[in-house]
Amino acid sequence: MHIENLIDELGGFGRFQRLFVLFLSTMKIPISWSLLMMAFAGIEPDWFCLSRDASSNWTSTNETAGKCLKNTSICGIRKFDEEMITAVSQWGLVCEKRWITGFIIAVQMGGVLLGAVVAGQVAGAYGRKNVIVAAIVVTCIGNVVSVFSTSWVMFTGLRVVLGVAAGAMQAINYIYQLEFVNRKWRVGLVVIPAFPVGVILACLMFWLSPNFIHLHIAGAVISLPYVIGCFFMPESIRWLAVKGRVSEAKALVTRIARINGRPEPDTTILEKIAAEEQRNHAMLMTYSYLDLFRTRQLVKTTLILCFSWASSSIVFYAISFGVADLSGNFYVNMLLMQVTEFPALMLVVVITSCIGRRWTCAVAFCGTSVSCFVLAIAVVYVPSEIEGVLITVLAILAKSLLIIAWHGLEVFSAEQYPTVLRNLGMSACSSGARVGGIISSQVLALGQGRDLMAPYLVMGVVSFVTGAVCLLLRETKGEALEDTLTRVKTETVAEDYELQTPLTT
Repeated sequence: MHIENLIDELGGFGRFQRLFVLFLSTMKIPISWSLLMMAFAGIEPDWFCLSRDASSNWTSTNETAGKCLKNTSICGIRKFDEEMITAVSQWGLVCEKRWITGFIIAVQMGGVLLGAVVAGQVAGAYGRKNVIVAAIVVTCIGNVVSVFSTSWVMFTGLRVVLGVAAGAMQAINYIYQLEFVNRKWRVGLVVIPAFPVGVILACLMFWLSPNFIHLHIAGAVISLPYVIGCFFMPESIRWLAVKGRVSEAKALVTRIARINGRPEPDTTILEKIAAEEQRNHAMLMTYSYLDLFRTRQLVKTTLILCFSWASSSIVFYAISFGVADLSGNFYVNMLLMQVTEFPALMLVVVITSCIGRRWTCAVAFCGTSVSCFVLAIAVVYVPSEIEGVLITVLAILAKSLLIIAWHGLEVFSAEQYPTVLRNLGMSACSSGARVGGIISSQVLALGQGRDLMAPYLVMGVVSFVTGAVCLLLRETKGEALEDTLTRVKTETVAEDYELQTPLTT
């Protein structure tokens, strides 16, 4: 049972939906700053050693530039280039402390994982809006407090807090938008390039003022309008209906119809959904992550999707955090990485409409795999005079294909679950992605510096496997979003019947 026809009668994607989607999607801009902060704060500026001469004056030589010397008579103090201030230069995270940068990334992604897990349960029980409000408020406050970090330990703790907010936002943001639009616009929601726009703005900000503290200040400033605006957002019609808050759902339908200039539609379906869900609730009590494994079909779907999101995250963050390891100018490479996402996002709409969600994911993941394998081979066999440019191009191509795969997967995943499980399902997927984010820092560490062969071989393998397992999922192109467990129950009965019925000749 679903309310797809009701959404259609409200205009599908009228004035209200356009404003709502614009506001929510651009909320990813400050979130992107939080997630990729360490791509900037983790840069290692040029540095050299200072030692005391016979007159006890501090001196330096070019021979000590960037060298990890333990002899304090040669390297008493490490002096960083003051034109760029990062977490690395702020707390001297080089040589014996170089591991701390990867550790900060890993624990930040741990926070994102925690946020995704908690958000799924909370959004299902207390509403989508409350999670979004809490996430953006914490993002704003967390950036302000980060400005006053006195040690890398305090900075790391705040990265965890900001990671929790980012994880909650990423887990709920798309679903929140999805539940207000009709099936025609589901893919269109994921191709709004708010995330790459946010990273481009952060890159330009860091180029103009290469100080990670200024990035935090700017992050707090751009979060503030969303903190104010999100209090005026409505709750999801679908969520209100399945929670039995029919009068609120009807009032919201009336409001949307008025804004969209449409006649008020018949809202009988809301009462039917509320009644059906009340019966389900009486039998099943409350929903939890365990319900994602209620049937064999749900088990298969959930495991495949969680793995696919994890592998997507491994490749995405390994490439993103590893931009500094590519040859050429860091800012140019980072901008190219983001700019090429725009055509990739547009292709998501075209490809998913032509060949469906399943094959879009499979083909794009396999394309990512090929790009990663070719890059790993190029590191060894391509002449040094063209190696740098070729590797950068292949890294950008791999990320662009991954963007097509991951955004197609995002739509594909949301369409697999009914409303009563959609937040839990998507949060489980998002949690898988956060596990992948944690692993990505270790994948990068396989390179032991700037050796890209091992990391990209690993990324090539996981991308290929992901493309293959995506073919095991059911195609959802053109299907209505389910709101209750009716179809899942029907599939379960059919499965049991097939198992119990003997084969006949």
